[in-house]
Amino acid sequence: MKISVVYARYSSDSQTEQSIEGQVRVCKEYAERNGIKILEYYVDRAMTGTNDNRPEFQRMLADAKKRQWDCILVYKFDRFSRNKYESVIHKKNLKDIGVTVVSAMENIPDTPEGIILESLLEGLNQYYSAELSQKVKRGLRESRMKGNYYGGIRPYGYQIKDKKLIIDEKEADVVKFIFKQYLMGHHCTDIAKKLRRKKIYYKTGKPFSEDSVRKILRKEYYTGLYHYDGEYFHDIYPPIIQRNVFKKVVTLKKTYRHGGNIKELYIYRGKIFCKQCGALFNVDNGTTRYNKTYRYYKCHNKKRIHKCNATAYNKVFLEDYLTSFIKGFISNSNNIDLISSILIAKYRQKKNLEQLKKYEDEKAKCEKSLNNLIQAVENGIVNDTTNNRIKFLESRITELNAEILYENSKDNEKFKKPYIKKYFSNALKLDDYEFVSSIINKIIIDEDTVDIYLNCPYDTNYSTFNLIKKRRYEKTFKYGKTYQNISKEVSIFI
Repeated sequence: MKISVVYARYSSDSQTEQSIEGQVRVCKEYAERNGIKILEYYVDRAMTGTNDNRPEFQRMLADAKKRQWDCILVYKFDRFSRNKYESVIHKKNLKDIGVTVVSAMENIPDTPEGIILESLLEGLNQYYSAELSQKVKRGLRESRMKGNYYGGIRPYGYQIKDKKLIIDEKEADVVKFIFKQYLMGHHCTDIAKKLRRKKIYYKTGKPFSEDSVRKILRKEYYTGLYHYDGEYFHDIYPPIIQRNVFKKVVTLKKTYRHGGNIKELYIYRGKIFCKQCGALFNVDNGTTRYNKTYRYYKCHNKKRIHKCNATAYNKVFLEDYLTSFIKGFISNSNNIDLISSILIAKYRQKKNLEQLKKYEDEKAKCEKSLNNLIQAVENGIVNDTTNNRIKFLESRITELNAEILYENSKDNEKFKKPYIKKYFSNALKLDDYEFVSSIINKIIIDEDTVDIYLNCPYDTNYSTFNLIKKRRYEKTFKYGKTYQNISKEVSIFI
C-alpha cells in the first residue's frame, strides 16, 4: 500500500477556487479508490501559488526528506504550484528522494505522453495566474480612475460611503494638528504623548504611538494626490492639508536625518555646506561636566579619516548671524528691485514663443483628426483601431492643453515686480524655520566667507544663480560675560 500526504491550498485572490474542505474530500476519495493511506495533511490558507513562500508547503518539502511516504496528493497540480519553473524544480528534487506528486482530478499517465501533458497543464496554470493578476490590476486602475476607493483598511481621517472616501471632520482635525505640531519642531514622540493626554485615539481605538504619527506624516494622499504604480490620481482622497504643508514636512524630515537622534530644531539643518571640502554641515551637541549643553553646526568630514579643519559654529550664534543678515537684506526695497530686475530678465530670455506655437499647431491637428474619427464612428465605422486612436488623441490633447497652459503661465503676474516683492514681504512674516525653508536654497561657508543662495519666487528652472550683492557683515553676540564677533564676506545669489 502506498503512503501519501495531502497538500491543499486556498488562494484569497481567486473566488472560484475549491474550498480546503472540498480539496481534502476529493483527495480522500481518490486515496480510497486507489488503495493509498494518507499519513498527514498540509494546508496553506489564503496563500498564492505563484511562489513557494508558503509555510506548510516548505514544511512538507522538509518532511519529505525523511522518506516516510511515497507521494504527495493534491486536488489539481495548480494547488502544488502555479509557477512552472518552481514546480519543475521541486518535483525533480522530490523525485530524487522517491516522492511523486499526484493529481486527484487530472489523470496523468506514467508515460512519455504524460510528461508532455503535465508540462502543458503547468504552463496553462501559470498563464491563468498571470492573466488573473493582470485583470485584477486593470480593474483596480479603472476603479481609481473613477475616484472610487479600492478597498482595504479605512485610512485615518476618512470614512467610506458608496465606494467613495469622505472626510471625517474629527479625525481630519487630528491630522492637521499632527502636521502643524511637526512643523513647529515637535518630535513624533511628543506629538503622540499630547494626543494620548487629550484621549484622542488612532484606528480601532488604539492610542497614538510615535510610529502611527510618523505614518500619517508620510501619507501624501492627505493633500488629495495619490501616487500608485507611476500614476497620480486626484479624485480618490479629498484633501485635508495643503500641498505646501506636506512639502515642508518632507523637507523638515530630510533635515532631521543630518542630526542623528537630536530633537532640537536646527533651522539651517541640511542647508549649510563646507566651502573647503563640499560636505554638508551636520548638527551636534555636547555636555560639559556642569551639565551645560552646547549645540553647534560642524562639517560632516571634521571627524573622518580625511579630516576637514572647518570651524564648528555655535548654533545660536550662526543662526542669529545668518537670519538677521538675510532678513535685513530682503527688507531693503533697493535689493528687492535688483532681484526683480534680474529674475524678469531671465524669464524673458527663457520664454519660448516658438514652443507655444508648436504645441498649439499640434493640438489643432489632433482635434481635426479626432473630429474625423468621431464622424467615422457615427457613420458606423467602429473597430479596435478607431477606438484606440480616439483614446490616444484625447490623451494627447489633454497633455498639450497642460503644456499650453504652462507656457502661457509665463506671462502671469508671477513674473512681475509686484509679485516678487510680495513673495519676499510675506516671507518676512513667517517664523524663522518656515522663513529659512522657503527662502534659502543652500549656504556655503568657510572661515572668511558665506555664500547665500536664495530660492526663486517661482519655478527654479528659470533661475541659474546670479550674484546679487557682496559685502562684509559683522555681528557681535553676548556670550556669558564676554562678547563674540563673527565677521565674514557675505555674497547673496539668486
